[in-house]
Amino acid sequence: MELNHSGMIYFALKEESNQVVHIFEMVEKDRGKACECICLCCGHPLVAKLGRGKKTAHFAHLAEEGRTTCSADEANESGLHKIAKEIVCKSEYIWLPPVTISEQNDPDRNVEDYKQQEPLLLGEKFKLHYQNAKTEVPFDGFKPDVCIFRERKNILIEIAVTHYVDAEKYSKIKMAQMPTVEINIADFIKDYKEEETDSINDFEKKLRNNLVENVENKTWIYHPSENEGIKKLCERNRELEIEYQQNRIKILKEQEERKKREEQQESWIQEQQRLREQIDVEVERLHTDEPYYLSCKAKTKGADTAALNCINRLGICNLRFKTTDEIPFFLNIPVFGEVVFNCDRRIWQTILFEKVFYQWQYDDVNSARIYYCFAGSREGLLNQKFVYIWKKQGKPQFPIKEDLLRRAIEEYLVHLSALGFIDIRYYFYPYSGLDHRIMHRSLKPLRRNYATFLEGLLMKFPDTNSPFQYIQEKWISLGKEMEFIQDLDT
Repeated sequence: MELNHSGMIYFALKEESNQVVHIFEMVEKDRGKACECICLCCGHPLVAKLGRGKKTAHFAHLAEEGRTTCSADEANESGLHKIAKEIVCKSEYIWLPPVTISEQNDPDRNVEDYKQQEPLLLGEKFKLHYQNAKTEVPFDGFKPDVCIFRERKNILIEIAVTHYVDAEKYSKIKMAQMPTVEINIADFIKDYKEEETDSINDFEKKLRNNLVENVENKTWIYHPSENEGIKKLCERNRELEIEYQQNRIKILKEQEERKKREEQQESWIQEQQRLREQIDVEVERLHTDEPYYLSCKAKTKGADTAALNCINRLGICNLRFKTTDEIPFFLNIPVFGEVVFNCDRRIWQTILFEKVFYQWQYDDVNSARIYYCFAGSREGLLNQKFVYIWKKQGKPQFPIKEDLLRRAIEEYLVHLSALGFIDIRYYFYPYSGLDHRIMHRSLKPLRRNYATFLEGLLMKFPDTNSPFQYIQEKWISLGKEMEFIQDLDT
C-alpha cells in the first residue's frame, strides 16, 4: 500500500498506552471501536477496519462524526515519525555517516577541476553505542526529535518524513553547537507496499534498518568539526589547484609537442610527395627521352679494372677473375632500371647473383626479398634521383607500384629464369609477387639455347632505353619461346 497516496490511515494512537500503533498490529478482537485508538491528526476516535478479501486494512473516523478535514497523509506521516523516534530511542546503537564538507564552502575553488568539485569526507562511517536517548528534549529555542546522551557531547537526531530541518532550526542548532544528524525516511513511506510485507514485524524491521543500520540516508546538519573541515577543504583544494595547473601546463606542452610533431609529419609527407613527383618526372623522361636515358646510363658504367676488383672482393663461388672477359655474360645484362644504381651493372648483378644462389638459405626466390636487400642495407649503392625507398617503422616497404629498383630486379630475374637458374614460371609471371623455385646453383646456365642467344646478342647490343623489350622481340622472332611454354606445361 502506498501510505501517502491511498487516503487511508494506517497509524493511530492507542489511548490506554499512549503508544503509536500500526493497523497490522490490530487483531480480530480490536475490530471497529474495540481498537480504542484516536487520530494522530485531530485526536478524534477511530475504528479499525481489518478488511476482508482484497480490501485493505486501515483506520477510519467514526461515521457518526460526519465528514472530517483530517488528512490521512498527515496522520500516517505523524505516526511513522513517532514510531521512528521510538525505534531510535530503544536502540542501543546507531550507524552514523562521515562528516561531509560541501565543496560550496570553498568559493575560491576551481570549478573546472572535477576533483575540487567533490565534497570532503572527514573520517568514515562509525557505529555509535549509547544507553540513554529521549525524544523532544527542550534546548534553547528548539526541540530535537531525539537526543542521544553521552558523557562528552550529546548528539541530536532529526527524522525527516516530509518536513526537513529549516533555516531557523539550523541556526539554533548551530548556535547551540550540538552535533546533529538528519535521517531521511521519505523514500521509505513512499515506496513501502503491502505486498512486500507480511506482518508488523517485517514493517518495523525495514524501518529500523533505515533508521539504525543505513548511512546513505543520513546527513550531518551540524558538526563541531565543520570549521576545521572547511579549512581542510580549502587546503585540499589549494593543493589540487597546484596539481591541476601543473597537469594543465603538462597537457598544453604535450599538445604543443603533438602539434609540432604533426606539423613535422605533414612537412615530411609533403617533402616525400615532392620527391616522388620529382622522381616520377625523371622516370617518365627516361622512358621518353632516349638521349637522356643513355647519358644517365653512361654515368653508371665503371672502369673495367675497378669493376673487376670489386667483383673479386665479393668472392663469388670463391673464384677470382683475371680479366673482365672471364666474368660470366649473365652478370652484365642491360635492364631499364639499371640507372638506379650508382655502380657498374656488373657489380650489382654479381651482388644479386651471389646473394640469391650462393648465400641464400631459401630454396625459392622472391623479388621482394631482393628489394629489401638492396633498399635496406647498402648505403650509397642507389641513386636517390631515380628511386624512393618508402619506410614504415624504419623498415623498407616493397612498392606496390613499379619503381626503377623493382623494375631492374624483376627484369634481371626474368633473364635468369630464361637461363634456367629460376623456375621458368618467373619468365611468364615476373610481377606476381609469388615465390619461384631456384633450379640451379652454379655459374653454368641450364638453358643453353637462351644462353647462346643472349650471349651473342650482348656482344653487339645497341644503345636503347628499351633493352628488355629489344631482347624479348629478338628472342620471340627466333620462334624458340615455344620451348619455354612446353617446359611450363610439364
